[in-house]
Amino acid sequence: MKFITIVLVILVLVQSSYTWGSWRNIFKKAAAVVQNYYQQRQVKHVHKNNLLQRFRKQTPRQNIQTLNFHTYAQLSNAAYLPYTLDTATWTMVGSLINIQSVDGIGMIVMHNYENICAISLRGTASKENIWTDAKAYKTTFPQGSPMCKVHKGIYNHYLQMKDALDVNLRQCLQYKPNALIVVTGHSLGGAVAHFMGYHIFDLLPQRQIGSVKVITFGSPRVGNIFFASLLNSKIGLNNIERVSYIHDPVANNPLKRLGYYHCGLKFVCSSSTLCKLVPGPDIGENRFWRPWDKKYHSAYFQITKNCRILQ
Repeated sequence: MKFITIVLVILVLVQSSYTWGSWRNIFKKAAAVVQNYYQQRQVKHVHKNNLLQRFRKQTPRQNIQTLNFHTYAQLSNAAYLPYTLDTATWTMVGSLINIQSVDGIGMIVMHNYENICAISLRGTASKENIWTDAKAYKTTFPQGSPMCKVHKGIYNHYLQMKDALDVNLRQCLQYKPNALIVVTGHSLGGAVAHFMGYHIFDLLPQRQIGSVKVITFGSPRVGNIFFASLLNSKIGLNNIERVSYIHDPVANNPLKRLGYYHCGLKFVCSSSTLCKLVPGPDIGENRFWRPWDKKYHSAYFQITKNCRILQ
């Protein structure tokens, strides 16, 4: 309606300058523009509904070989506190630096005994990070369709460390060729991990689905339904493991009613010793007023080595 109103106002303003014949042509052109606008809008609406139906039908394979939640929760914690890195298991390869603030926001490590290169990303830990979280309006994801939208603040945060990732990841792969690449992170770091996982397939096009895994802890939603579907197909639904507590406020935002969706498999933890695979993508989690408790957002670091994962 706003669009139609603007067109009519313009016509009124210029009415004294046109004859009746010119008026008739203007009305025809305006009607064609309005009709084309609503036709495109209807096509997008139908496309979105069809995609949403397919998205909801996605189901994980049975007997999924999950990553060790305890190991990667501790690795995510080490991105905040590098001195907590388990040097008996991991060796530091390089740091990821924010090129604008010269702020260390992650690291790349290699496993001492297994053929694994891991990328660990830090969550919100500075005023600049809080401003990044607040930029919740969407921008177009360049590698997707024009309808593929992502969180602008998080996407810009990822772009600031992408070059450092390329250099350090290639260095890690020199030591461990054909290694499994695991991208992990907590909170904002988990959100950025989605973009990192996608980028690795562009950086290393010879990689097959299953050679890159993403595991996040308390990650917010990062994009709309089109981005979630794109990521599920690019990395593989079963290769994105999203660990969350149902009362964690960060993992439940931004809300779906704002057009944001989670991707990958959802594992809900009821305690530090028990997590369960929840079938179906992004079920529920659409109420702003739920009994949230911020203590759950840091509870991931207490997940134990013997944590049971029910499927």
